[in-house]
Amino acid sequence: MKLPFLIILFSIFFSACASQNKKIIFIPDSDKNNLLEQTETIESWQIIESQNGQGEDGIPQWVYSWLNRDIQAIEDTDQHKEKYVFIKEGYGDNFLALQQWADWFSVMHEFPRLVALRSERRLITAAKLYPDDEYGNFYAVFIKKISDAEFSSGILEQSFWIKRKIVTLNLEEEDTENTGDAPQDIESEQFEYYMLVSIEKKILQNQLIKLMEDARKSTTATKNQATAIANIQNSFFDGF
Repeated sequence: MKLPFLIILFSIFFSACASQNKKIIFIPDSDKNNLLEQTETIESWQIIESQNGQGEDGIPQWVYSWLNRDIQAIEDTDQHKEKYVFIKEGYGDNFLALQQWADWFSVMHEFPRLVALRSERRLITAAKLYPDDEYGNFYAVFIKKISDAEFSSGILEQSFWIKRKIVTLNLEEEDTENTGDAPQDIESEQFEYYMLVSIEKKILQNQLIKLMEDARKSTTATKNQATAIANIQNSFFDGF
């Protein structure tokens, strides 16, 4: 059984919502299924600089929404209510290298990957089993078709960079061999560049509907898999 494709950076959504008057946001570690074995951490961050100057002044609201992985908040605005929005992010401690990455950013090359990641997440959340079991070969074929497709209507609307100070506090209980010292905060700073890409909903929906049908016709499936494929075709854009 194959594990699903890795979904990096875009797969975890946080429900907290940032606002411009909140300089630090606390986000607890998301995986605490076994508190006896998992290291418990709290991460806080502060925006210390942006392309508009020091501190948080002049930072667009869409950046705050993305920092909290709330893409829906961006798509709910009047400007984007008829569009799908995708964010490509880059980060590092070398600003010149990051700026070069932003200068060379290509919607034509990057947008299919963004659509593939979002589509894969939709398939995974709708599946009751592992996606390979739920949909059979349709799963991998559909994602590959998206990755190889051209989406000429995707456009880069905005870009923005920030610099964040991130503090990670380890709250793990001391073991019997510990010297008794309190756990130390881990501080780091990094530059982050965000590229906001959008596409008209109807245009993307029509392309994905065709790709889904092509993937269905080019693969074989069991009876249960065929039912799952039909269901996802009918409901794919609910929660997309």
